Amino acid sequence: MTDERRNLRILIAFPSSLQQSGGMEHACCSLASALQGKGHTVQISVLYGGVPKLFYELNSEVSLSSFMWQCKEKFHSPYIGRCIPLWGKIIREMLRPVSRSHMTHWNEWGQARLLRDSIRREVREFVPDVILSFSVKCTYFLMYALSARIPVITSLRFNPDHLLKSASKTEIGYLNKSAAVHVLMPSFVKKIKKYGVNCYVRDIPLAIPQYPLNVSLEKHKSLYRIINVARINRLQKRQHLLVEAFSMLEKDFPDWRVELWGEEHVFSGNYTNEIRQFIRSHHLEQKVLIRGVTQTIEKEYESADIFCFPSAFEGFGNALGEAMSAGLPAVWCRSCPAVNELIHNGENGFLADDSAESLAKSLRVLMQDQDLRVRMGRRAHEMMKAYSADLVYKKWEDLLMDAVKYHGRGSCG
Repeated sequence: MTDERRNLRILIAFPSSLQQSGGMEHACCSLASALQGKGHTVQISVLYGGVPKLFYELNSEVSLSSFMWQCKEKFHSPYIGRCIPLWGKIIREMLRPVSRSHMTHWNEWGQARLLRDSIRREVREFVPDVILSFSVKCTYFLMYALSARIPVITSLRFNPDHLLKSASKTEIGYLNKSAAVHVLMPSFVKKIKKYGVNCYVRDIPLAIPQYPLNVSLEKHKSLYRIINVARINRLQKRQHLLVEAFSMLEKDFPDWRVELWGEEHVFSGNYTNEIRQFIRSHHLEQKVLIRGVTQTIEKEYESADIFCFPSAFEGFGNALGEAMSAGLPAVWCRSCPAVNELIHNGENGFLADDSAESLAKSLRVLMQDQDLRVRMGRRAHEMMKAYSADLVYKKWEDLLMDAVKYHGRGSCG
């Protein structure tokens, strides 16, 4: 690790827009703001469309741009795949029934080729010392355009098993040209190696807000709340398991209710409607509420009693970390990577199996024992101090500095 300090020009390449709520969007804005606040010059360049209206707060000195803006004439849609020339689409569809891997490679190459001039112009205008890519695909596009002239750190925001199991050989090849690959949890360092990633890998967690211990777990209330904070999404977040679990408990706990906070995921289809239908069919309209989006979620943590999140997979579990920092005991699924490293079963929360019945069993223990909720909540609050912004962003600054220092001389580790 280097002791040399200098102000860097840092370009963050983000794989979509930043106008929706979500853990990755929140992490991007928070990291960019923190690095700008440390004296560096930061620009976020989004991959799709123009510069959006941001959902999360961003340091006003951080500049925003879009790769597509650099060559607007090439992009008639914010989705790159739709902008590939007709001849490219024809070849892609001819390859689809023959070889899915060849079709995927062709499609990725077509997108990379389409973005090459835009990326080069963006880099020429901003002149970064280092680039932080928030996805494997962004790294592929960057490396294709720039040929590793500038150090690129690739940040993998989810479990590598989820991100890399479908990655092409081309993407893995370009990933290995990264100055470093970042993962969120220590256990992910070993996981990533099995996919052929042999460059330097560094684990740095998310920075968790250090909330004061203002939760009201010790108070006797007329109404107690179990909250869930996430996009409404069947494949990953699985809110239906919580609703089904609560339906098994609600008659025994008439002074409790469930609140789902978060936007409906764009690809969730009728999932929200299915949850609403379950609520109606079980007469839970007054006990299970879909509350939508809020920009003051910390107030909801303060007035809640349990945080429950039956997610199938996560990169870290940002909402979980926030809820624990606020002092809430949590119930999660033990099969969910990353999350099962934050929750110490029986100490700061419970890890349940992947079923509504198992969730209901863990929730019941907490719902009927106020003293246990208080003890677990306090322990959760203390454990989140290891993820303070000062500690986390110092690690990021060290990694970025080393990537610049050792570029061209081997691993930055």
